[in-house]
Formats: sequence, C-alpha cells, structure tokens
Amino acid sequence: MKPQNPWIASVDSCVRNDLANLMEMSRTAQGWGRIAMKIDSGAVDTVMPPTMARRFPTEETERSKMGAGYLAANNSVIKHYGVKRMRGKSDSFRPMSMVAQVADVKSTLVSVHRLLEAGNRVHFESGNCYVEHVKSKVRTEIVENKAAFEVGVWVPRTQGNRASEAMMGVGNNWGFPRPDSEA
Repeated sequence: MKPQNPWIASVDSCVRNDLANLMEMSRTAQGWGRIAMKIDSGAVDTVMPPTMARRFPTEETERSKMGAGYLAANNSVIKHYGVKRMRGKSDSFRPMSMVAQVADVKSTLVSVHRLLEAGNRVHFESGNCYVEHVKSKVRTEIVENKAAFEVGVWVPRTQGNRASEAMMGVGNNWGFPRPDSEA
C-alpha cells in the first residue's frame, strides 16, 4: 500500500527490540556515550530518536519543516524532526562522522540502503559480520546482540568537554556524508 502523502517515506520502526535497549545510551565512559545502532535492511534512511546524541543539534530540513514524516512497517506515520550531523568514534576507536535523520523511532537504525549508496558493502556471516568501505577497505565490525545486528558509535555526551572534542577528529570510515555536506 502506497502512502497517500508523497512526502512520507517508508522506515521500519523495529518494534521487536526489547525496552532495555531502546532510547538509551548503551554504555558511558568519561564523557562519552555509546549509541547502539541497529543495522536495518528495511529502513530507507538512517534514523535516530530525538533523545540520542543530544550534544549535536537537530537541524530542521525542508522535509521536517513541511511536516513530512516516515511510514512504519505497520503503516503508522512517524514524525520527522530534521537531521543530526555527528562526529565520534567507532567501537574500534576510528574517527567517524555520520548523518542521521531524527524521528519518533524507538532505536537508532542504520539503513543498509544508505550504507550501500555511500560506497559500502554489508557482510553477514556467522561470526564475521561487518560494514566495509569499498574504496578504503576499512571495516567496521557488526556484532549480534539478542538477534539484532548492531554497530556502536561513541559520541561526546556534553558540549564543552574539551578532552572529548579533541579526541573526535574527523573521519569517515563508512562513507557517510561529512558533517559539512548536505544530507
């Protein structure tokens, strides 16, 4: 069934995840918080709840200003607030940047579609799951956590944390648009 509003895109809201993992930083360490990002082959965009990565502002987009949202797998409309442009570290301590759409979702979802579009391959094999940037050959491990596949991104928890900001660096091991480019 096609959505009636052409500005509504389709996204899987991933309601099967247990509440302990939803809308929370999964771990913290000295001013940093780890965002557990679930790899989702059904998501059209990489999305996150507005409560995640609060250090980075949510920027309004043309779509969010127009009231455009997403359509969940159950055909309910999901509100879209804009975009966050983030810099942080992967679980393997590599600097990385990413852009995520901010929406009323229960957990952060990484769109396989967007990963492929950005020049990555996504590999699933028992005990050997990863995202690999094709040109650079840089791999980011995907871990299986309670039947969901996820990667971790560490971001500073607060603004003004100079040690955290100095450690962020600028990287792009997934080929996401850089923070200064358009989403």
